[in-house]
Amino acid sequence: MPDIRPPHITVDAATWLRLHPGGTVHACYAGSCDDEDGVRPSFEIVVPRTADLRKQHDLVVTLTDRTTTTTQTARMALELIPGQKGAPCPMPDQWSRRVLVGTDGKLHVGGADDGRLIVPTPAETASP
Repeated sequence: MPDIRPPHITVDAATWLRLHPGGTVHACYAGSCDDEDGVRPSFEIVVPRTADLRKQHDLVVTLTDRTTTTTQTARMALELIPGQKGAPCPMPDQWSRRVLVGTDGKLHVGGADDGRLIVPTPAETASP
């Protein structure tokens, strides 16, 4: 059975955007970037199928508000969510990861689509 959703990372930036009116958030992972306008509270990055899904890649998130642009980087791999086998409507395994942009702009890496925050793991770079 084919994937229902392609491999992806969900970025939740709702709180940061609410605290930074007029700000934007964009993200890239494994050579693929979001195609959003930068102001959506939650968006996905579709990971290319050519990427090694078991390998860690850098998630680079660019936060721009009225005065500065900040780049946050977290190194992570996607997680495999086991599908439901033998169910009346079987679901295939899915690759994903969830990331929260905190109120301070730091990245918090969560579980695969479950919203559970594990640990913050960013390496931060700021530029004016």
